Amino acid sequence: YTPASKASSCRRRFREGCMSSRMGAQDVVRVAVLHCDETPVYGVFTRELFADLFESDGIGLVHFDVHVQEYPAHWDKIDAVVITGSVASATDTQPWVLRLSSEIRKLAALAAEGRIRVLGICFGHQILAQALGGQVTRHESGLFLGQRSFCVEPNEALLWREATCSVMYSHSDVVSLLPPGALSLGGSVRCNVEGMVIGKHMLSLQGHPELSTASPSARRCMRVLTQHFAAEGMATREVADEALADAGSALPNALALQQALILFLRSGLCTKTMDAT
Repeated sequence: YTPASKASSCRRRFREGCMSSRMGAQDVVRVAVLHCDETPVYGVFTRELFADLFESDGIGLVHFDVHVQEYPAHWDKIDAVVITGSVASATDTQPWVLRLSSEIRKLAALAAEGRIRVLGICFGHQILAQALGGQVTRHESGLFLGQRSFCVEPNEALLWREATCSVMYSHSDVVSLLPPGALSLGGSVRCNVEGMVIGKHMLSLQGHPELSTASPSARRCMRVLTQHFAAEGMATREVADEALADAGSALPNALALQQALILFLRSGLCTKTMDAT
């Protein structure tokens, strides 16, 4: 959980960063993190999780609680957008989900012109697909909790030297149909669309890179998630314990994935190979 004082500090650093950018100092990438959850099992952790994931010189985060329909006044003041995970479903008809879908279509138009970068994580991945003409469905096996690897498809926009990528997961829904113009990043036995790219300025992942780094916030969040799903009968104690153990140390490619996502927020996708060793 990130206290209000820390959130205010984040906003202050963002404003200061924007000011220094306008004054000719090192360019600051203005990143709007759209928080899609307020629950005690995930939402209360997301500010700290994404601050840890994107901690880098020249990255300025500002946070918006879109689950209560809080948005930037103008998208043209933002360089990149991150859409977080959520316990909600991309197929929900709650007003805030419908509003987010509408805003995503605006963002897609801006991204197509190279004016903004958009990154979707888990629910963010799913709602990007749903809003842009794809399809999201509930997996027949229900919840998947823990680590898994997926086979990475060769892609002109996003190259990865390894044949697989390992990420932490907590999800029941999957993208079952890509939206028009999207390319799959790869698939696994569990999920055919583990990620997607649309042009060079939209990227999404089904997994949770923010839970894959073994940061203190990631470990705390995974502890709460695993306890919750075990108590609700959505995961066996064995599965929950294994997922918590996975979160105890950074996944092999966690740093490379983190660096790749920061690079995307800075400049979009490119043909530069990302070294996952």
